[in-house]
Amino acid sequence: MKKQIFILTITLFCNSINAQQLFFIRGAIDNATYFNAPPSVQLLSYEKDSLITVNDYTDLLYSKHQQLKSIIHYPELNIVYFRADLRFFFLKTDNDIRTLTEIVPNCPANYDSSNPFELKAIRGYLTYDCFNPDATNNKDVFLYTKVNLTTNEHTAIDAYDYGYIYLTGTSSQNIILYPNDKKIYIPIIADTINRPTLSVELPTEFLVEKKKRTILRINDEFQTLITVGSSKPNKEDDYGLYDGILYNKKNNHWSEIHLKGNAPKIEAFEDWITGYVRDVNVNANRVSPGKEDRDKAELSYCFDDWAFNNGVYVPGFLFLFNTSTGNYIEWETGQGDSEILLIHDNIVYYRVFDEIYKSSIIEGEKLAQPQLLIKDNQIVPFIHWAFLR
Repeated sequence: MKKQIFILTITLFCNSINAQQLFFIRGAIDNATYFNAPPSVQLLSYEKDSLITVNDYTDLLYSKHQQLKSIIHYPELNIVYFRADLRFFFLKTDNDIRTLTEIVPNCPANYDSSNPFELKAIRGYLTYDCFNPDATNNKDVFLYTKVNLTTNEHTAIDAYDYGYIYLTGTSSQNIILYPNDKKIYIPIIADTINRPTLSVELPTEFLVEKKKRTILRINDEFQTLITVGSSKPNKEDDYGLYDGILYNKKNNHWSEIHLKGNAPKIEAFEDWITGYVRDVNVNANRVSPGKEDRDKAELSYCFDDWAFNNGVYVPGFLFLFNTSTGNYIEWETGQGDSEILLIHDNIVYYRVFDEIYKSSIIEGEKLAQPQLLIKDNQIVPFIHWAFLR
């Protein structure tokens, strides 16, 4: 009997050590004009079926007439990055999560730091460009700088470091492909001859016959995803198709990839590509399912405003695609305002309008019965990011 009690005690102790706290970030990107007051930007913790506010960043991100422009989550780097007009902040999810740290560009004389673009993640750093409007040599137009997020040290880098740009789908990078050229060019400098190239190259079967401008969607330690094109729906109840080429870095293998929807929302979590099906600018009059529930919530700005303004139809299909095994998992939520928030240790966390669920991925092929974590029709619809620590 004593032996059994001892084993139980050890088991409970180990479980408590391994337990991780689930956090959510609430925010509405660039929608302050639709509110009487700025929308709340908050860090929330999930505790005993409740959402607890850890910190509120609203005043910081909406001060002095600025608006929140983007939030980008880099799961493998433990970084959440915030841009409020021309002010840049980050949150280290494996460190002190109660405060945002501002990144103040450190540009030398004659260089301008008012860069309207996103800070890029490269080799674990965040980078920015300093612009010299008086430069007479193309090579001197931009000065590239990286920021060490631990020491806050700003160090000059070469443009070719952009060949290791880190993308997880929440932001993208324009690229150029040239005929019969395996290199993938990144047009970040005016000097077209000396433009940097991506660290990976195309195989012969995917070389283009004429110059092509396209988009790099994902480039992390697991995979690279390049957009090839998209096709419109061929019938009333269709959603079109997204075409891309995918490089699996574990297997050193390139392949074609076709995803449902001509502009699916795509994000990467380790070797999973996730997202939701989306049909863009085909028939703006199509109303995504679940609008009755969304109307009942009486939100000051909601999914339907965004969808109507952007000509977007979302049928309510979520998907997981494993880039190592090729396994594809898809399920219908019945709600257009649905998205995947996080995948961690083969558990997927996703939102269906005002509800957040978690479900285990069984043998990489299907989902277990989902568990409802929280339901709140005023807070949950504005939750779009999640992390564990």
